[in-house]
Amino acid sequence: MDYWYGPYNSLADVLSVIPKALRGLGLTVGVIEGGEVVEYQWKKGIEDSNLEKKIEDIISSAQLIVPSVLNYVESPGTIDFTVQYSSKAGGRITIYRNGSEIDH
Repeated sequence: MDYWYGPYNSLADVLSVIPKALRGLGLTVGVIEGGEVVEYQWKKGIEDSNLEKKIEDIISSAQLIVPSVLNYVESPGTIDFTVQYSSKAGGRITIYRNGSEIDH
């Protein structure tokens, strides 16, 4: 773990404590949110606005249950299906059919 990891009490604390001169791509910090440490990372730059929640943490904290396909029909040029999902942390799933959003 890095010296600058934290955990910090807020994103504002992170941004005020770690100067741009010490930030680097991939630098990861921990921020306490809802009693748990959530990881953020500078992925695309070192500006304040480049600090993003780590995607793998979003996925693992949601504890998604693998979607099960309930209905699947395929015909030339078209695929229709129905998906059931569950998430402990809530969240959103978007279903696309032929490139168009149909549900979320």
